[in-house]
Amino acid sequence: MLKANHPFVRRFKEHALEERQRALESSSLRTRDEHFASERWWLKLAESYDFSTRLDRLLDVSVPRHPACPVCVAPMRLVEIQSFSGRLECLFECRFCEEKVLFTQIDH
Repeated sequence: MLKANHPFVRRFKEHALEERQRALESSSLRTRDEHFASERWWLKLAESYDFSTRLDRLLDVSVPRHPACPVCVAPMRLVEIQSFSGRLECLFECRFCEEKVLFTQIDH
């Protein structure tokens, strides 16, 4: 049986839908593009939360949730995960300042 997604995923998708509606209602090309960019950002954030949740269930390990960026304090998204003999590496990236943080978890 499938479990529900992370509770924030639905909220993020609702924000994305709102941004799409704003874009479609906008008469300015620049404003429309900004709203579509914001929609893409909300969808990527939702996808990242959903992926983290599914990965936790699959691996039954504690992968860091969306840590705060050490530079600008925005939530970071998971962009890469690798497993090496007893070690799990998670690369997070900030959408705003592009700062990258690598978390390593060692299996005991």
